[in-house]
Amino acid sequence: MGNQSSASGEAAFSMGSNCAAQGPQSAAFGKTMFTRAAHSFVVGSYNESSDFPDPQNPAATDRIFQIGNGDNSTRSNAITILRNGNMGIGSTTPVFPLNFANNLGHQISLWGNSGNHYGFGIQGGLLQMHSAGSGDDIAFGYGSSASFTEGMRIKGNGKLGIGTSNPFNQTEIVGAASATPVTLTIGNRGGFGPWPWSL
Repeated sequence: MGNQSSASGEAAFSMGSNCAAQGPQSAAFGKTMFTRAAHSFVVGSYNESSDFPDPQNPAATDRIFQIGNGDNSTRSNAITILRNGNMGIGSTTPVFPLNFANNLGHQISLWGNSGNHYGFGIQGGLLQMHSAGSGDDIAFGYGSSASFTEGMRIKGNGKLGIGTSNPFNQTEIVGAASATPVTLTIGNRGGFGPWPWSL
């Protein structure tokens, strides 16, 4: 249906311009989109098409959902989902449940749509977990966002608080409000120490 689109797979459907639904029970929509795996779906433009699955023998690594974002010079996918459930964002061969393209820079923004934000990034040999500014903190604990029990906090200025959300010194450890002292252990398990210090 459309301009020079075809559906050669059994019970397949194709609509748009130069699309081809080749896998059985597959569907292709958009511009120059191809489906090859059985029971697969593609939409968009110029999806990455280097895969050649066996349409009669579905495999875990078959691409069953693709959003193409390429053009007539470079075929590419914005999102790829495999039959095993792995999803790639900018990656057509995700080997983990959620895989990103191997690019440096911003990866995930949890809050903020531009500039400084709360999120994760990658630089050479470095995983970055960051807040938006020096006045914002990162806390570790348990529970839920609405009912959170904090165990440790890293301030935006680099100060570390364990048992306190507002450390005054570079590292501050505050014990529970009881007679039990705070114990700091320095050493290892290879015969050198450890030396427990009760504070």
